[in-house]
Amino acid sequence: MNNTFSKSRQQAEIAFGKTQGRTAPQDQARASSRDRAFDELDSIKAAREAKTLRLRTARLAMEIGAREIVAKEIGAREIGAREIGDGLQHRD
Repeated sequence: MNNTFSKSRQQAEIAFGKTQGRTAPQDQARASSRDRAFDELDSIKAAREAKTLRLRTARLAMEIGAREIVAKEIGAREIGAREIGDGLQHRD
């Protein structure tokens, strides 16, 4: 069926739709487009937050690993220095 109504009929249909909680088809299309745009922005934001979390976790793990390596090197140096110091004390 062809829905070509007069201008006054279209206005009446729109007004009636608003009282019934419905919107005009153009408004529905705009709302749908707006919802899709917001959904896309939300998915971009979620992807960015996930990537940030992944990179932060990797960076922290790398820093912890580097600290452990440095701690081992410092510990080895201290043990070596103690052994050298102990050896000097035993020479007396």
